[in-house]
Amino acid sequence: MYLIFFNYIRRNYFLTLDRYSKRLSFSHFHLYLNLNTPQLIHNPQFIFNKPTHSFIMASVTVTNRFKYDVFLSFRGEDTRYGFTGYLKQALDDKGVRTFIDDEKLKKGDEITPSLLKAIEDSMMAIIVLSENYASSSFCLQELSKILNTMKDKAGRYILPVFYKVDPSDVRKLKRSYGEAMKKHDEASSSSIDINNKWKASLHQVASLSGHHYKGYIHL
Repeated sequence: MYLIFFNYIRRNYFLTLDRYSKRLSFSHFHLYLNLNTPQLIHNPQFIFNKPTHSFIMASVTVTNRFKYDVFLSFRGEDTRYGFTGYLKQALDDKGVRTFIDDEKLKKGDEITPSLLKAIEDSMMAIIVLSENYASSSFCLQELSKILNTMKDKAGRYILPVFYKVDPSDVRKLKRSYGEAMKKHDEASSSSIDINNKWKASLHQVASLSGHHYKGYIHL
């Protein structure tokens, strides 16, 4: 089921070949950023045949400004070897320059300069908000950096994927997200200002247009 989903995403949302080229052109390709259009679910060719309908299509000129096209933010224990792994493979198959963290880059609870630089060097971030995402201070630091770097910035894009979690739980800090933030608040090393910043970041990302993945897709 995961493979079907990611092949679908790869074909219909993230990119398409330049009509004048037989290979992927990094100078001109289309990123499709709205994954909520019902017509796309029932008719995969809709995105190509009717580009003037009410979904967001951004034609992006990729230049040497960015080292990476996509930065993947995710909770490793939840999705590294499943959802996120398949997404990375799908993007790689199309030649999309995608950054995914290496466990070796993670040292303790602090985000490393290498990851901060990778976020700055990426045009777009895909944030996979899974059940245990907020339990990681590392992920929350990453999320805050992504929002500060990309939100409302010209030529930068953020796509949240709510992986088997309700967007309202992320926005209102309920269930696993509420429990995780409570633990952060109670931690002896916690900072009220930092925790409040993380809560605000979760509210912001949950308010963005994204994709709610419930574990299946209607084709």
